Amino acid sequence: MNEPSSSPERPTFRHRCAAELKSKRETAGLSQESLAERAGFHRSYVSQVERAVQNMSLDNLERLHLALTQMQLSGDIKSLRMRFAKNMKRERVDQGLSQEKLAELAGLHRTYVSQVERGVTSISLDNVEKLAAALGRDEESLLDTHINS
Repeated sequence: MNEPSSSPERPTFRHRCAAELKSKRETAGLSQESLAERAGFHRSYVSQVERAVQNMSLDNLERLHLALTQMQLSGDIKSLRMRFAKNMKRERVDQGLSQEKLAELAGLHRTYVSQVERGVTSISLDNVEKLAAALGRDEESLLDTHINS
C-alpha cells in the first residue's frame, strides 16, 4: 500500500498571487475597500482575488500592484502582459516548439497562444500557469524582466 507523500503540493499560481497580494495589502495597512478604490475595482472583487476564488488577468494583477505601491507604469517599462508575451515566445522558440504544439501541450487554442504572444489579449493567471507548465518553466520566470533584456 502506498503511503501519502510527505511533501505538500505547491499552491497554484493563482493562490500564490492571492496570498502575496493580501500580504502586501495588509503590510501597507490598507483595507480591501481602499485598495479596490485605488485600483478602480469593487471591494468584493478584491476579496474574491485574495481568496483565489476569482481568476484574474495579468492586467488586473498589475493594476492592483500599482495601486498598492501607488506607482504608475511609465512608458519605458513594459507591462506585465507584454513581458510575459515576449518571454513566453522566446522560451517557445528556444525550445523549438510551434505555437500549435505549445497550445496542444497547454490545452489551449493555437490562435489564443498567438494572441498572447503578440500581447493583444489579456491572459488569466490560470492560463499563465498552463503555458508555463507546458514550457517546463515556473510562472514567475516568464514574468521576470531579466529574461527579456
